[in-house]
Amino acid sequence: MLSRVHERIIYYTQIITNNNTIKSYPLINVSFPAGETKAKETGGKLEVSNMNDDWLECRSNESNRSDYDYKYEEDPDNMVVKKYKKPKPQGNLSSQGISNMNSVIKDPIIYNEEVTFNFINEADSALIPHLLDMQFVVPFGFPTETYLAKLKNHVQECIETDKQNKRTQFQNMSREQREANVQQLGF
Repeated sequence: MLSRVHERIIYYTQIITNNNTIKSYPLINVSFPAGETKAKETGGKLEVSNMNDDWLECRSNESNRSDYDYKYEEDPDNMVVKKYKKPKPQGNLSSQGISNMNSVIKDPIIYNEEVTFNFINEADSALIPHLLDMQFVVPFGFPTETYLAKLKNHVQECIETDKQNKRTQFQNMSREQREANVQQLGF
């Protein structure tokens, strides 16, 4: 763990032949492993759950609410019946709009952050570590959080742009085309 912290708070000066120096700052690479949807740590092992992500485990004595669907499943390892819940669908996702997109993303999101440095492979070189300025040090998970926030904002902008394009396209149609379009949709 200390080595992971150390990699995030230092940069290197690489001295190569002819007293040329190159500064190498940490590069934080974020990757999302494919196929892993949910993981939980049990007894020191990382166990991947194959359960449907829509269902969330809840307390067995939790009272049933009308806005959730509930189901009971037996856990074969512990011989215990567990209670699961998921929110009831509120209609078509496209009709709900952007404000309800948060309910589509499930926790936890599995990711890896790896810190790398770009060094020049030269036989006669030396590396000198230096502390980074505090403004360049980022905490664990910050690059991933920033990436996901930008991705979410980009998706929301694309949806809003598409809605606006469809509105403009519908307004530019003649009355006959609009009526034919509405009849074709079955309204």
